[in-house]
Amino acid sequence: MRGPGHAYANSNGYAYCDSDGNRDANSNTYDNRDANSNTYGNSTATPTPTATPTPTPTPTPVQITLHAHGYKVHGLQTVDLFWSGPTSGNIDIYRNGALIATVPNDGGAYTDHINRTGKGTYTYQVCVAGTGNCSNLVTVRFGGGR
Repeated sequence: MRGPGHAYANSNGYAYCDSDGNRDANSNTYDNRDANSNTYGNSTATPTPTATPTPTPTPTPVQITLHAHGYKVHGLQTVDLFWSGPTSGNIDIYRNGALIATVPNDGGAYTDHINRTGKGTYTYQVCVAGTGNCSNLVTVRFGGGR
């Protein structure tokens, strides 16, 4: 036997007590000490909020614009490349689809010393290193080359 003011739970999970301290299954006095309880002592579950992940926006690739100027130094083919757009990282430089250099992007310029004489046609493109973010293609022809 317990003293007055004690609460008990019946088989339905309801809390009850009676004024004489005896367990009384027919008592209509319910313990409402739980802040989530309704007026009958039934516990109302409060759902735990689930964090909704915020998608990380994919940065828009910076457009790269490439220009080229071909000339000869002592009869040897040389091409100056100039680009604008990206402001950091490294730049991959391609000639005729093959990677010829990776350089720090510290000014947007590169000189390709082809060191060939005679005719020639070369197509260039620059990309932010290791990405598919690439410039336009530019073609340089020496002597009406092929």
